[in-house]
Amino acid sequence: MTELRRRMLEDLQLAGYAQKTQKSYIDAVQRLARYYNRSPDQLAEEEVRRFFLHLINERKSGRSTVTIYLCGIKFFYETTLKRTWNIFGLVRPRHVKKLPVVLSVNEVRTIIASIRKPVMQMALTGSRISMVSGACSGCVTVKAVKTAAYHFPNRL
Repeated sequence: MTELRRRMLEDLQLAGYAQKTQKSYIDAVQRLARYYNRSPDQLAEEEVRRFFLHLINERKSGRSTVTIYLCGIKFFYETTLKRTWNIFGLVRPRHVKKLPVVLSVNEVRTIIASIRKPVMQMALTGSRISMVSGACSGCVTVKAVKTAAYHFPNRL
């Protein structure tokens, strides 16, 4: 273990980080060093910026992965090396809102019609409102909701 890694591990332990967080942060700094084949304390701010661009554009890393790398590398530079860089305020990945999939009436009818057991069909279409949602392609969740739980002015 290098002196820098040992020192960062000690700083993480003193700050009270969990074992898995310690490992993730150390791995992030290690990958940064491996990307440039140099010790991370010898890297400039612009090189760290290019590393994050590499993560986002070339490796197509997700928001959570980039955030873990950001927190680990930021901890290393700000706590272990006592450097303050402006880049860490710019890199933060944006939260992407995903809208739920809403099925049309015909899609719901098709799903209910594809159920082979009449008892199951009746359970879904009897005196209940069926809510069907697709979490992933080929994966369908059907939830039956009692009509008494909702107020219907027209008494459907």
